[in-house]
Amino acid sequence: MKHTTSALAAMVAIAALALTGCASGGGESTAPETGGGNSAEAPDVAFDGAEGGLESSYGEPEIQEGYSFTIGWLTPTLANAFVKAVYDAGKAETERLGGEFIGLDAGLNVDNQVSQCNQLIAQGVDAIAVYGVDPSALGPCLEEAASLGIPIVGQDTPPQAGEELLPSYTSAVLQGVDYPRYLTAQNAASLAPGTKFATIGVNIPVPLLQYSIGRAEHWAGEFGLEFTERVDAQGDTSEASADATNTIITRNPDVKVIITYNDAAASAAANTLAAAGIDDVLVYGISGHQTTIDLIKEGGVTGTVLLDTEQIGIQQVWGLYNLLTEQNLPLPKQIVPAPTLVTAENADSVVGIAG
Repeated sequence: MKHTTSALAAMVAIAALALTGCASGGGESTAPETGGGNSAEAPDVAFDGAEGGLESSYGEPEIQEGYSFTIGWLTPTLANAFVKAVYDAGKAETERLGGEFIGLDAGLNVDNQVSQCNQLIAQGVDAIAVYGVDPSALGPCLEEAASLGIPIVGQDTPPQAGEELLPSYTSAVLQGVDYPRYLTAQNAASLAPGTKFATIGVNIPVPLLQYSIGRAEHWAGEFGLEFTERVDAQGDTSEASADATNTIITRNPDVKVIITYNDAAASAAANTLAAAGIDDVLVYGISGHQTTIDLIKEGGVTGTVLLDTEQIGIQQVWGLYNLLTEQNLPLPKQIVPAPTLVTAENADSVVGIAG
């Protein structure tokens, strides 16, 4: 039964942090007026998080003509647009470099992924990229792979910058959440300096989710915004995020900024505010789904941070190809592709996830 529990946690982590979201909404194309007569200026804050010390790339390898290789790709679920975009980028880059790509979808089932890992070894793959449903469950299989000289690059294993790699991993590509939260807080403070903010989390004990919303609160405070409260959505649904939004505006009518745990929650918050006739609250998400970027264009959502799914996929392949062909070594232990803050100023020129 431990695999069932682990799979549920991983499912929420994957589906919640980079949720595709399909909420829709309207609104004017102008930015919200924060008002309130606050003449404070946002402080100048430098980013000093662990992600700031990481490289954004392994270094592009030179194609070795005539070199054949096979990459096995373990993915938790292709039903999620974020994960699918990373997978597609990895497949395309493998083939561009002249390799064969074997991608296996675990369907968020831990036992399936363990079996698929063993399958890749039996098929004689040269390297493995892995985004684990439950990374600890893959330990014995990946240990065997490493003992056979098969290099392993992970995604978000571990999820936080600066943490030690799990055994058998050579390196890891992070999607990154700390710097995106810094960018969000910086933008919010520039638009509504010194005002009150609240956060919408989710009642799921997934470390990466909790870390992400915690960093949002940290950076907003660093930029001089005044924290009111965090309200957790009671489930990873738009309805639950709408309920959380109503709780915030009822208990804190003077809140001017709401930072949410993902894009779907931001869309739900924006729609809830619009339905209540509130147009002076800034709303932020994270991941960069196209539906949320469309809402930014319409004026419902203030901003999101586009996580670079293409580079997350490409970099895993570059890391493995570099290891196989002995280029750009040694690899850094962790890298994190640069994110993009998306607001009304650049939304028209950005293509989001599933866009």
